[in-house]
Formats: sequence, structure tokens, C-alpha cells
Amino acid sequence: MLQIEYVRGFEDRISPYPDLQAWLKRQCSKAFSYEETVLQCIFALEYGRMYREQRTDALYVWELLLAEAESLLAVGLDLRCPSYSTFRKRVRDLDAALQFVSSAL
Repeated sequence: MLQIEYVRGFEDRISPYPDLQAWLKRQCSKAFSYEETVLQCIFALEYGRMYREQRTDALYVWELLLAEAESLLAVGLDLRCPSYSTFRKRVRDLDAALQFVSSAL
């Protein structure tokens, strides 16, 4: 499988946290490739951080995810994005994992 730079970086970032590794595995499905799922999880994790610090709206972060996927398309990576409701599900599932990791990331 093609390992994109951001995939390796994210895997390294969560490697000390078994709860986040388990969360990533739970997010994997047949609907999205592993690379697409990792990109979505990066944005879900970033939303969790931004919400704690700035009360950022999830819709705003989801729109950033759409923009990032479009910018990757310009360099030849065609990655699909989830619906807003799927993104919110990823965020809700992340909340449970972050109880143990909290500000570490």
C-alpha cells in the first residue's frame, strides 16, 4: 500500500497512545481507503484540539478537510472526504479516546 508522508507522520504521532491507535483502527472501513481515513482522523484530532482551545466549530474544520483534499488532488492524490455526519461520528468516537490522552497531542 502506498504510504503517503502524512500517513507515516500521523502513525508516528499517535504511536505512544494505544487508545488513539485503537481509535484509528475503529475508523477504518470499506468505504474509505486507509489514506483517506488517516486524513479524516488527522482533521478530527485537530478539531478536538481546536475545540478545547478555541471552541472551534466542527463544520469549519470539516470545510478545511474538504479544502485539504482538493489541494491534494492538485498534486495527483484523489482522496474522498466523508459526509459531515460521518466526520462528526469520528469526532464523537475520538472524545472517548482523548479522555486518556487529553493535552498530550
